[in-house]
Amino acid sequence: MKHIWSVLRVLFVIAMMIAVIPFSPQQTATQAATSDRGAVAGTNESVWINAKGGVNPLGTDGLGIVINGVSSGFKSAPSPNSDQIYFANTVQWSSTGYAPVLAIGTTSVGTAGSSPSAGWDSIEVVETAGSATTSQAEAEAQTVGESGYALIRYTKTLSSKVYILERKITYTYPDRFFA
Repeated sequence: MKHIWSVLRVLFVIAMMIAVIPFSPQQTATQAATSDRGAVAGTNESVWINAKGGVNPLGTDGLGIVINGVSSGFKSAPSPNSDQIYFANTVQWSSTGYAPVLAIGTTSVGTAGSSPSAGWDSIEVVETAGSATTSQAEAEAQTVGESGYALIRYTKTLSSKVYILERKITYTYPDRFFA
């Protein structure tokens, strides 16, 4: 079981690979954050992928994935705005959360894990497909396992510069990993 969690952690880190996207001089931070790809949702919008997964002790229902989760309720995360992975009726993190952290010079920006020194200005769920949903009610209502995809945009303004981290998460049901 330790080997599976080690593999999952490595794959999780790979899945969090980022792209810092510069803005064109004509585009302000507000325009970029409210572009046609979605509205700024603040830092409290969670994403559930294969929400009913991760419960079967044999792992046959795949992973249950929570991104930018809340610390209570259905498929919660250990700390606000952190991620949680459920597999074989076991959570990946039991007492502390983890989420992307971007180093900008000496400033680490994030919401959980790696002791970030600054938080994100916004976390925006830009796109979802398949079982991925931002609705807790829809996540709880899922009855079968299903693949899912989510694109999440993290934004931070620091020293008059806007930094964007885009995170793409793809899960294929009933795999024991995601990309």
